[in-house]
Amino acid sequence: MWPRLTARRPRRTFGGRPTGRRTGEDLLLLPLWFLLQVPTTGTAPPGRPAAVLTWAERRAEAPAPSRAIDSLLRAIQARPADAGSRLALATLERLRGAAGAARGHLAPLARAEDPAWASAALSGLGHIEREWGSYIVADTLFLRAAEAASRAGDAALAAEAAIGRAATSFRRDGPGAALATLASAPAPPGDPRVVAQWHCERSFYSPYAGRAAESGADVAAGRRAAQAAGLRRRDALCQLALAHLLANSAAPEVWGALLDSAAATFRELQDVASIAFIRNFRGFQALLAYDHPKAHAELRLAAALADSAELPAQRAWARRHLGHLAWHLGDLPLAERELDAAIAALRAAGDEFGVVAAELARVGVLTELGRLEEARASYQHGWSYAVRTGMQVFGVWAQLGLASLDLRAGEGARAYATLVALQQGFAESGLTTVARGLEYDIGRAALLRGDLPEAERRFRRHLARDRDVSPLDRFSARSRLAEVLARRGELARAADELEAATDELEALRGSRTEPQLRLLAFQTKKGNDEPDLGFARMFHRLAAGGELERAWLLAERRRARELTDRIVLAGGTAAAGRVAAPLPEVRRALAARRAAMLAYVTGDGNQPTSAILVSAAGARVFELPPVSAGAGRFADLAEAAEGGEDGSLDSLAHEAARRLLPPALGALPAEVRTLVIVDDQGLHRVPFDLLRLPSGEAMVERFAVQHVPSATLLLALWARPARLGAGDILAFGDPFPSAGAETGPTADALYRGGETLGRLPGSAREARIVGGYARHSEVRVGRDATEAWLKRHPLERFRVIHVASHAVVGEEWASRTAIALAPGGGEDGFVTPAELAALPIAADLVVLSACRTARGMTVRGEGVLGLTAPLLAAGARAVIATGWDAPDEGMVRLSERLYDELAAGVPAGEAVRRAKLAARAAGRPAREWAAFRLMGDPFVVLPLRHPPPARWPLAAALLVLVAAYGVTVSRRGRDLMARPSENSARTIHT
Repeated sequence: MWPRLTARRPRRTFGGRPTGRRTGEDLLLLPLWFLLQVPTTGTAPPGRPAAVLTWAERRAEAPAPSRAIDSLLRAIQARPADAGSRLALATLERLRGAAGAARGHLAPLARAEDPAWASAALSGLGHIEREWGSYIVADTLFLRAAEAASRAGDAALAAEAAIGRAATSFRRDGPGAALATLASAPAPPGDPRVVAQWHCERSFYSPYAGRAAESGADVAAGRRAAQAAGLRRRDALCQLALAHLLANSAAPEVWGALLDSAAATFRELQDVASIAFIRNFRGFQALLAYDHPKAHAELRLAAALADSAELPAQRAWARRHLGHLAWHLGDLPLAERELDAAIAALRAAGDEFGVVAAELARVGVLTELGRLEEARASYQHGWSYAVRTGMQVFGVWAQLGLASLDLRAGEGARAYATLVALQQGFAESGLTTVARGLEYDIGRAALLRGDLPEAERRFRRHLARDRDVSPLDRFSARSRLAEVLARRGELARAADELEAATDELEALRGSRTEPQLRLLAFQTKKGNDEPDLGFARMFHRLAAGGELERAWLLAERRRARELTDRIVLAGGTAAAGRVAAPLPEVRRALAARRAAMLAYVTGDGNQPTSAILVSAAGARVFELPPVSAGAGRFADLAEAAEGGEDGSLDSLAHEAARRLLPPALGALPAEVRTLVIVDDQGLHRVPFDLLRLPSGEAMVERFAVQHVPSATLLLALWARPARLGAGDILAFGDPFPSAGAETGPTADALYRGGETLGRLPGSAREARIVGGYARHSEVRVGRDATEAWLKRHPLERFRVIHVASHAVVGEEWASRTAIALAPGGGEDGFVTPAELAALPIAADLVVLSACRTARGMTVRGEGVLGLTAPLLAAGARAVIATGWDAPDEGMVRLSERLYDELAAGVPAGEAVRRAKLAARAAGRPAREWAAFRLMGDPFVVLPLRHPPPARWPLAAALLVLVAAYGVTVSRRGRDLMARPSENSARTIHT
């Protein structure tokens, strides 16, 4: 560093940037430079604050800034009053991410008598608080810095403070206030660092105020200044501003290249905050384009970076975007949690801009939860904020949202007028891409008000935007176009469009590599539109209008896609994605087994429910009331059964049957004893066994009622080759023996928030009873009933896997679901759905004798994401599970009767029915038997045998005989029905 004179004060000082050559003045002053410096300092200029800040930023970009930091530390130790070294060191530390150390050096300097040094230190502290997200504190610091700069008469420092205050003003009062703050202290032309920052900061606010043309000029001026001065960080920040400007008007590859270039610079400079910002920006843009896999990946990285660098502001924004993403994917509980947390953090930081952005994102959640008044209030708050601050983007968002609420309320004419006016305003402002993006919403409004030609024209315009239209856009537009055609009576063309729409959604699902995102593909929605785009309404139009077979295929392609694909591909019978079992094929398969199928198609709101009854005699569709109309009574029925309130079951069962069972069900031939239910949204918890037929008999008396996620999946299970050989059994029970008589170990907070899992004494006896039904059984109880054993031992030889334990089931979040076994061997004892799906299972039957194992998070297009589907995916042919908390002893009784029937050669579905009827005949309450349901193939027959008779009478007689001869012997044999010891794991060979 070669110093040169400044004319700032009468006393000569030295500073400035390296010129790469020595001038005559440099050479003359060189001896004085060394005399004035401490021998170890030679790296920090003793100039005025603005020059020190420029020097520090350059040193932060140098190859080895740590050496400069070390030298500065030694200089401060030698001369604590050296303000230049202290400011330079603090700036270096701040730019390298050491905010705590920087604060320590800036705090005393902020109290300096010289207002220039105080201003520079206060601005440095303000930048730290701004990056941290404490905008209220930052604003106060920048205000004090501006006052100190004014007293010092330093234009560069005044501009520095104005730049900081503009950021906090923008967060609180909008772009107009930010631009006014910058205008009050323009950047001095002689300081390229401040010039670059001032112009590029202004370019960020101008588009929000509707002055996008000025942004381009500002970015150009800022980049020229940064590049001329060799300030790479400033140039990268200007690139971010330009990418932000172009995101709404240029192709993604254009602004994406700018982000790539800026990110490379920030990575080299170890600027974690800026990298986290870029990740958040990319994630949000991917979310706007409905590229959910990319959005998820970028936002998770942003959150991780923010956590690692302790950047709560970036973390709050990541949570805001992740909450919006969760809403897109239909995970309302997760969306609400993330958005509420983001709002709280942003409000605490004083970031009203962020609060409004998060509130507007949360409106979709409120809408789907039926909290429409809250949703409207949030939109109106966003609109008032936009009017007060001049934040046009929020104003547009609020107007679009209010129009969407009008659409939901049936106010098509008002929504149409609002949307057309917005589109015209965008077009006049040159925002043609945004204007074209409104075609779909205008089409929705036209459809609602009955203007079918206008609706079709708008939807086709939307589809014509080739490059700008994502698969989700095409899916939505084609689905709505199908509705237009169906309402005109053109059912064949409507079916064509729905098939094309389903292809688009399959393409969207196929593009996702992460399993969770694939599972949620059919939950994905466009804006505040209906989640299912009226598919149930469309299905009934097609089915009732003579297109039942095509409608059936469309419904099957939307059922349990991930599970069906996995089972079909495992059998090598067809390709995934487009596979769906045709209706004639389903009819033949059912007829061969003397079975019938009742498949439901339900929808949101007032859409009709369709029930398709399929049997050897044919297929008929019946229109039933909307599921929403009976949802409360269905829940009452399930709760009455679970609560043991048998006195109220009859009336509730009759009412549910009236809403759900077509009259023709009772007229099926007597030889049809098996009824397969294909559930749909809103019906997964209904205990169909209890429903009453027109004859008055309960369904369980007439049919063996089974459940499958889709007909296609059932046919894939039937296509599997039957297993030969013996029927080995694996049984687990009582995994918490050391917990005492009442309580077991504490469950992980992920599952039950610290609740204890009580001991199940009967479950060990149940496991031993079950083990007796095979010649070779592995019975693991007590501490030996471990998750580690399940995962690390071969399972292929077992025809039956029986788990008598606890289950933890999350109905709002699929990841909070597991079967509880004993911990140990590096495992926590909770076997999650993903871990179940990965097991090498070849069992014909898995029995989950635990509470609520048939339940879980319900996902449109996939069904229940719980414990049964992963087991079917892993290789099980059928799974028996429970719908509620059944008593321990009741499970033991029903399990023993079930295995008695299986050992007699009765198919699994009928065996479950007979066990239920036996419990019913014995006067057991419905809560003990109606909870059990079979998922999968009901015609599985198992090569089990009845346990041999107990040997204790013979052993006792022999003991008496031997005692008579005076010889003591030990008794052999065992009592399968005796109470087990606490800890035992043995292989039974009988």
